[in-house]
Amino acid sequence: TSTVKRWLSRWKTGKYLDDHIREGRPRVTSEAQDNSIVNAALVIDEPTSQKVQHQLQKHSLNVSERTVRRQLHEAGLQYSLPLSKPLLTSKDRQDRSQWATQVQNLD
Repeated sequence: TSTVKRWLSRWKTGKYLDDHIREGRPRVTSEAQDNSIVNAALVIDEPTSQKVQHQLQKHSLNVSERTVRRQLHEAGLQYSLPLSKPLLTSKDRQDRSQWATQVQNLD
């Protein structure tokens, strides 16, 4: 029986069409450990998953960097490196100005 046929037969017989709730893989960390991960991230200046992991290891809590990232994401915290781009040099500005003048004269 195909999946489509199975769902159609459920629909025709009036059975529920809701999908079953799945539990998924059991959690590796407890709720207290999750709170420790979040608290460690809030205390550290410019936290990264590696810094948080090392801080937790000092307190005998061994978790992976991925677990740290996952818990921080669940808590609504995200860390990203500040974006920076190099400023234009005077030669870049001069080249850009020259190009703009050439393009303007094409019309």
